[in-house]
Amino acid sequence: MTIVGLYGRLQRVPATGSHFLDSLRGFAVASILLVNAADLMCLGHDVPVLPFQAVPLAENVLNFLVATRFVPIFSFTSGMSMGFVIDSAIRRAPCLEDPAAPPSRAR
Repeated sequence: MTIVGLYGRLQRVPATGSHFLDSLRGFAVASILLVNAADLMCLGHDVPVLPFQAVPLAENVLNFLVATRFVPIFSFTSGMSMGFVIDSAIRRAPCLEDPAAPPSRAR
């Protein structure tokens, strides 16, 4: 990736992102959309609701094991990515220990 660096010079920056983390986050987003597809398309909204209707065991198991797993995965991978961005910014930031010192110019 090429970015414009300090003083308008082009700098080559190596891609340090985790491809596995990005893939896992993409899978989680796609799965969240798939799990919520029925709600997004308003499927079943015209079916009458019976009070105290028993939910089948298979639906409960599917909801617990599949539907509720993708949001935590997405949240975790997004947090890890934010940590990588913060670490990268800290590594690239100039040292600010002595604020009275003049800024050094990289050549």
